[in-house]
Parts: sequence; C-alpha cells; structure tokens
Amino acid sequence: MKSSPSKHSPLSPSGSKTWLSCKASVGFIEKHWEELPKDGGSSRYADEGTEAHEYGAQLLLRKKNVPAPRSTEMVACIRDGYVPFIWDRQKRIGAKLLVEHNTPLFYDDQQSGTCDAPLIGASAAEFWDLKYGAGISVEAKFNSQLAIYAESILRDKWPKCPRSTPLVLGIYQPRAQDNRFVRKWELTRGDLADFCERIEDTALEIMVDPHNQPFVPEADTTCRFCKAKSICSAYAVHLLEDTPEPVRKQLVPLELKISLPVPAKLSPGQLLKMMRVKHDLLDWIEKIEEYLVPQIQRSPKKYEGLKLVAAKTNREWSDEADAAELLGTVLTDSQLYPQKILSPTKASDLLHSFKKPLSPKFLKQVAKLIVKPEGRPVVALKEDPRPPLDSDAASEFEDLSAADSKLL
Repeated sequence: MKSSPSKHSPLSPSGSKTWLSCKASVGFIEKHWEELPKDGGSSRYADEGTEAHEYGAQLLLRKKNVPAPRSTEMVACIRDGYVPFIWDRQKRIGAKLLVEHNTPLFYDDQQSGTCDAPLIGASAAEFWDLKYGAGISVEAKFNSQLAIYAESILRDKWPKCPRSTPLVLGIYQPRAQDNRFVRKWELTRGDLADFCERIEDTALEIMVDPHNQPFVPEADTTCRFCKAKSICSAYAVHLLEDTPEPVRKQLVPLELKISLPVPAKLSPGQLLKMMRVKHDLLDWIEKIEEYLVPQIQRSPKKYEGLKLVAAKTNREWSDEADAAELLGTVLTDSQLYPQKILSPTKASDLLHSFKKPLSPKFLKQVAKLIVKPEGRPVVALKEDPRPPLDSDAASEFEDLSAADSKLL
C-alpha cells in the first residue's frame, strides 16, 4: 500500500507502536484520511525538537561557527551533553558516525526513516536517537522505532554482520523528568533480527490487506498518538467498556442531554474505573471537537444541533504605545505600569544566562527564598509518582545542600 507523500507514511517507524498492536489502524487512517482532524501547524514543542536536532547535527558534523540557539538550556543539553556523549561512544567502539542518516526501511524500501546518530564499527554498532522532549520518558528496550532504524541500516550498510555482533540501541533524552538521560538496549545482531521478524511479518500482512485487519485498542499505548482515535468506535467502546451501566446507557443517545449518576451512588470499583479513563475521555472529547470544526464548516445543516462560536479571548490593546501615551495623560506611571517581581523560574533562566558564574553562596541564599506551596488535594491513581499527602515526604530532602544547588 502506497500513500501520497503529502499525506502520511502508512507504516512509519515513529508510528510502529500503534500499527504493530492495532493492525487495523493503517487501513482505517488511509480510508478516512480526509475526515481526520489535521494538525494546526507546528507547535512550540515540535519547533524546539527540530531546532535541537538541527543544532546537534551541525555540531556532530564538526561544522565551524555554528550559531547557538537562543535557549541556554538547549545549548547545555546539546552542545555540552548530547554531542560529546555521541563522540565518546564513537571513540569507544572505533566507529563511523552517520549523522541524521536516512535509510530505506527493511520491510518497505519505498519508505525511509532517519536515525539521528548511528555508529557502525568493525566489530560493534550503536544506534542513538535524540529525544529533546521533557514530557514522556522514552524507553530504549524493546523500542520498535529504534529497532526498525537499526535493522534497516544494518541490512543496508552491513548485510553480513555476524549474529554474535554486540549492538546498542539507545535514547538520549537530556530533559527527561526522571533524570535518566541515557537509556540503552544492549543485544546482539541475532537478537535484533529475531525481534524484527514480527515487525516484518506484521508490516507485510498490513500491506497485503490493509482494510481487513483487527482493531486492538489500548488507551495508554496503542491509541495514545493514533491520528484516528477521534472517529474510532473501537477506541470509544474500549474507554467505556467497564464504565457503570447507567453512564453507558446515557452516553448512547447523543442527541439527549446526559444526566450522569450521582458519584455517591457509584461503587469504589466504578469510581476507580472512571478516574482511570478520565484523561482519555477528556482527550477523546477534545479530538471530537477538533474533528467537528471543519465538518460543521462544510456541512452546517448536517449538524443542526451544533454551531461554531468564537472561543473566549481577553481584551488587548491594538497598539500598546498609543494606549500608554493616551492613558498616561490621566494615570500615574505606577498605575500604568504595575510592577511585580519576576518568578523563580524566570529568575533562574536569567541567572544561568550570566557569562560569569555566580557564587555558590549567592545561589544558596536565593534558593532559601524559594518555596513551593502545597497544592490542593486532588485524586490520582495509585501508580502516580507523586507521594500521597499523608506520607512522610522528608526523604525528598535528605541532602539539603544538593537540593539548594538544584533549585535554580
């Protein structure tokens, strides 16, 4: 199955977590592509990631006079972290570095993928992927995207690589929330080949018959980044499968106003289930709204019970300079420009941008002035990493001297 490059890559390495589990997703997306909500342009986070990758690639290629990003954090993460790390790995195994290497995919040579930093040595190989995002921590072990890159490059660049050859598939994520910046999956060439057998079989199965494959929804993994979850009934049923029957019955007739049961009448098990699907339901409803906007624009009569309205915005000055000049005739400067001290986060950014390092004594004094108010009680699942309110949180502050230095 081929698709227009302007649309999407049907069996992309980045989407492999979805299509390997839910084989129906590829054909379903292909069939309903025009109906799906389209991305509203690039986001700040995507732009950050692109900039970090481009900056890192130029440095790895040892180009001279590479302009530094405006973000001092990005400079520290890439120039002082990622780049020397890759060079050290390259030196360690005596390998050739292929920067931002684009390779045809082993299961479909009409598609290609880009690996950030493959290292091909005489008796070992490593494949590194830079993840600049600070949100989800990406694991390297059993990572199908990394495996696809590695298998594709090895078949192309080292087809006779012995099965006993040691390999490393790695993630470098300098802003990972758990501070595990480096994650490795150490295996042999044979292990990788065996792991990729299922990937190849599944990809070929989908390409032969993309529109007759089973749906296997799973909110936390398979469906998380699926483009079609806003219109997928299998996903909707999955979210509601263990929902209390009164709720399910009332969700069926969408033309009626939903009157949900009183929380006090739900059992502990039912309440737990509702909390587990809370974020997925909210996300699903947001995806439905994104889908509906262009649909209503094209066929307003088809959705007679709905209409498009302008989102709420705050009033603002059309020209701040003109407004300041006019208001300044009747208001004092203190009224016109109310002052508020900058936040600890902004202060930290400014202090770390100083070319001359500040004294540890000064930083400790500033750190002692920073507090983090306790948030109001909210319900969370048991596996949530935040400590319960009635727990002893003293263990978080075992080393105050180290904590002081990290507050800024």
